[in-house]
Amino acid sequence: MAIKIKGSTIVDDDRNILSANTASISGQIFAGGGTATNPVYAWSNNPSAGIFQPSYDGIGFTNSGYGEYARFDNAGRLLLYPTMGETPVSITGSGNWQRGVQVVGDIGLGIYRYANTATFTPTLEIGKSRSNITGAYNTVLNGDDLGYIYFSGTNGSAYKNAAWIYTKVDGTANSSSMPGKLIFGTGGAGTASPIDRLIITSNGNIGIGTATPEALLHVYGTPTTAKIRLRGGNAQPAFDANNTGGGLIVTGN
Repeated sequence: MAIKIKGSTIVDDDRNILSANTASISGQIFAGGGTATNPVYAWSNNPSAGIFQPSYDGIGFTNSGYGEYARFDNAGRLLLYPTMGETPVSITGSGNWQRGVQVVGDIGLGIYRYANTATFTPTLEIGKSRSNITGAYNTVLNGDDLGYIYFSGTNGSAYKNAAWIYTKVDGTANSSSMPGKLIFGTGGAGTASPIDRLIITSNGNIGIGTATPEALLHVYGTPTTAKIRLRGGNAQPAFDANNTGGGLIVTGN
């Protein structure tokens, strides 16, 4: 199929470009819809990869004869059809703390799966490699940050973090294990950023007020404050555990 604009042939039937000077060309270019295996707009060195019209007011993209990979439908949605094992969206950047995806407006971000099976549920994975090369799996080191989730609100001039959840490598990583710890932080009055409040270490210990819990539950605070409080149905605490310098004091009703 040759492409002609106002009667002048620009590309002949053998896909040879006869004229690349389009400065004086105006108007639209019309062509057939094509198919996923025979796209109407294709590349001369790979004619099975290109653009076609899958439906009315839709635009489809195909690659090397494997079928449709992506589509903009007539509702403005981007639909992706990756093959097994492929990553449908890959965003590459170079700046630290750079936002690769931003959602603006009265909408959210959801992950859904429709399948009549007990497995293969929706998954969110955050991962890190100790390499600047995409696809390289250099081993992360003890203490490395692996991922953050931030919760923020505006303060009149910018977004400010109110809380976070993040994880670090908590030991030596190898081919059979990846020890990690999970940390929860919240912002307080007068604090510039959230403060770590609770930690779950790789051995299962839980620390409140301490980053190095020494027991399954390790609670730390100032001597004058209650470390553990259990409240009953009345207004007074039913149980207070406190350490005021040398001993454990338990008070209650």
